[in-house]
Amino acid sequence: MRRRELLVSTGVAVSAGCIGGLVGGRWSEGHVHDVDFSVQKSTSDTEVDAPPTVEFRPESNRVVVTGTLWVGSSSCNEAKLDDVSYHERDGRLDIAVTSGEKGGLLHDVPLLPVGCTADMSADAYELVVTFRDSFPKTVVAVEHDGKPERTKATKPVD
Repeated sequence: MRRRELLVSTGVAVSAGCIGGLVGGRWSEGHVHDVDFSVQKSTSDTEVDAPPTVEFRPESNRVVVTGTLWVGSSSCNEAKLDDVSYHERDGRLDIAVTSGEKGGLLHDVPLLPVGCTADMSADAYELVVTFRDSFPKTVVAVEHDGKPERTKATKPVD
């Protein structure tokens, strides 16, 4: 009997449809086509306390937000996308990045004793938001990492 294979493949299929629901956000009438969030460990030359950087790429209908924030233990925490909200009336894109618990097999098994290291690590991240037709006039990017909130509000170059 191949119960394990069936359970694993069913779990993958079920969770694949739920990924979009894990991130909060309001996407006005389908203006946002795609959201891609990736995390890398921060390099030693990265400025962790700097505000996020926002880059407008109107030729490809994309906004790219990059930054670095403190996440806590390198073995248990990572940068997480908390919110992506596009407000059509104002032409404003709001983004919030925070730190949260890592997921994965070792961290999802409640009876498996996995401890966290006592280090303080930082994650670099990149968020790419692709729009269908309209393009934001303003982007407000906020990082929440336990220190004073860092916000960057920018407007595209005309």
